[in-house]
Amino acid sequence: MSVACRRARVSFRPRRELGMVPRVSCASALARAPKEYPRIDADEGRPLDPFHALEDPYHADTKAFVSQQQEVAEETLNRCRARGGMQERLKQLLDHPRRSAPKRRGEKRAFYTRNRGLQAQDDLCVSRSGGGGCESGGKEEEDLVVVDPTRLGGAIASYEASPDGRKLAYAFAKGGSDWCEVRFVQLNHEDEDEVHVEELPDRLRYVKFTGLAWNLTGDAIVYNRFPPPNAREEYAKDSDGHMEDGEDKGSNPELGTETNANRGQQLVYHRMGTSQDEDVILWKAEGEQEEWMASGEITDDGKYLVVGITHGCDPVNRLVVLDLEEMGENIKEGCLMKKGRYMVNNFDAQYDYVANDGTIFTFKTNLNSPRYKLVRVDLSDESKVNNPQDWMEVLSQSDHVLKWAAALKGDVMVCDYLVDAKDVLQVRKLSNGELLEELDLPIGSVTSFSGRREDSDFYFKFQTFTEPGTIYRVDTAGGRSKTLEVFHRSELKDEKYDPDCLVTEQIFATSKDGTRVPMFVTYEKGMKMDGNNLTMLYGYGGFNISLTPSFSASQLAFVLGFGGIAVTANLRGGGEYGEEWHKAGSLKNKQNVFDDFIACAEHLIQLGYTNPAKLAIQGGSNGGLLVAACTNQRPDLFGCAIAHVGVMDMLRFHKFTIGHAWCSEYGCADSSEEEYQNLLAYSPIHNVRIPECGEGEYPSMMLLTGDHDDRVVPLHTLKLVASIQSQMKQVDKGRDIPRNPVIARIESQTGHGAGKPTDKVIEQYADVYAFIGGCLGGEWR
Repeated sequence: MSVACRRARVSFRPRRELGMVPRVSCASALARAPKEYPRIDADEGRPLDPFHALEDPYHADTKAFVSQQQEVAEETLNRCRARGGMQERLKQLLDHPRRSAPKRRGEKRAFYTRNRGLQAQDDLCVSRSGGGGCESGGKEEEDLVVVDPTRLGGAIASYEASPDGRKLAYAFAKGGSDWCEVRFVQLNHEDEDEVHVEELPDRLRYVKFTGLAWNLTGDAIVYNRFPPPNAREEYAKDSDGHMEDGEDKGSNPELGTETNANRGQQLVYHRMGTSQDEDVILWKAEGEQEEWMASGEITDDGKYLVVGITHGCDPVNRLVVLDLEEMGENIKEGCLMKKGRYMVNNFDAQYDYVANDGTIFTFKTNLNSPRYKLVRVDLSDESKVNNPQDWMEVLSQSDHVLKWAAALKGDVMVCDYLVDAKDVLQVRKLSNGELLEELDLPIGSVTSFSGRREDSDFYFKFQTFTEPGTIYRVDTAGGRSKTLEVFHRSELKDEKYDPDCLVTEQIFATSKDGTRVPMFVTYEKGMKMDGNNLTMLYGYGGFNISLTPSFSASQLAFVLGFGGIAVTANLRGGGEYGEEWHKAGSLKNKQNVFDDFIACAEHLIQLGYTNPAKLAIQGGSNGGLLVAACTNQRPDLFGCAIAHVGVMDMLRFHKFTIGHAWCSEYGCADSSEEEYQNLLAYSPIHNVRIPECGEGEYPSMMLLTGDHDDRVVPLHTLKLVASIQSQMKQVDKGRDIPRNPVIARIESQTGHGAGKPTDKVIEQYADVYAFIGGCLGGEWR
């Protein structure tokens, strides 16, 4: 019997012991009577999981429930007066050329992604001009489209060109799924300035969470794959793993719609021109380690394969280095385990490759340094193997978080530091970490970077809340000024938009335990802080992920279209202040994240930015969990809640797709009674408490998911919306009483968010912000 069944002690009854009394009246113009919501029968034999049946995406009842929820959502959204206006405004703000920083490969080629404005997907391009393709000032008309994913009916998840720039590998995904197929093209150079693209027959399937690492000669690549999922067998099992009799779930379901756990990852070596069946498995997760994962990177000189092995999502890894030069053609199955040097054979800290000169390697690590430092080790020194505490410190931990470091030609490296959640770039000596120069940048984020060990210059793209992005070039050659040279600037076509009319400020709230929590607040100059402004508070707070100032067309449309205030909170659980900040918001400390978010909302109200009836909260994935948990805990504090692709069932998340990797962040209900109780205390589907009629209102809510989300599978959203709507019906007992709307926006052929076509992005965020405006009385301008 499963742990959840043994511990069934919670009943789904309304309760009144909330922190504050929710608003008594329904404030939403989109209100509807709960009896109008789709019917779904609860399984009384599963008191902790009454809507367990919704875990099967192929069952007829689940499909019917999804279809009915889509109808309710569409009918509600059709009543949002700003829906059409928001769509048009988003089109205006997105209709501008944009591109990534160029990545040099070979002597005369550079690769980048590009979108001319409203293209469904970014094209993957290569330069035609000389000088690495980076001397034309970003004149894209001179360049060649290598891969047009829109024409192919999917999206490019990642790509990597061979060192000589003559071959290109790209991970191609469809429907928003994490599953990819790696495809290849050959770039044939007939002369210096002409490139012709030829598609190669090699195809690598069942690829997920992969790196793409070419060997020095470009005739082999290292990547990751999983065993093929068997969804039909998985859904024929009961909760204890036994085969059940019953309805045939169908064979060969579309990849990305299954919920099978992803285990048994492999690190694989593929020789070009051969079948995938002939690929060499360098390492695989099996037995008690079947949930481990590995990523491979080939050093700049092509001599070594550097592998990080992880268990979960914590920033810790084992470190293995394989000498490719020594292996030669003798690369055989399991050679990483047999021939690789385990420089670190525990999960005490994280080690990221920065550079190497022969056997002298530089790594970024958080070993005894929660804000990270750089260390150096000689692989040939046996005394240093698995003794990282004895490695030489090159750049000490500072007061700020070292995000990454990249080595350039000569004794130069670029370091990116986080200073109160803002990116700061520094040029330092690689040999000893000495500071050479700090670049003069405004409040913003480095969103892409490109630099090679063989080049003295580098490129990076920089964004702010109000500017879509500028790519800069910096030359670090000896004696030259390290000034910022504008390589490409994205400019909005919207003639009415003036970034100087907007203000971005950073303020700090004080959380329940006294911790200072930063927020970035963006609004129009001259706004009256009278407590009556439409405000959207966004948060994440998890997995060591930092929310830095970056451009969002949807948030900007909200600020301009509604005269609203857009707020981004930097909560514990993120990486803004290092590993201590992260740990303070994970596992048994997860409640701190919710307390931080609640404190931010209260601070905005206290300072006169807004009031609860005008305040919306929003988050996605782990941030969807944040929104749902805070809505349960403080329904009085928010007028509207938007939860994208959220983790909503904290007792069972680890059983689906890659959910087991999140146990390092959340804990696992099957591991111990303590972890079970900690998760149960905030799990969204287990803490819905709808007040009795006349005693209060839950905020208006929109839950979003996609049928191909195989990261946080749709069942989380389906079970939560079923729980809320079902309780609303129970409380109201069939009476025709309008309540704040609770809808589920469920898309087809989309996933967790990556690779979503531009038109669907526009539709999604137009719906989100029109719903916020409709629920909170926003006036569209």
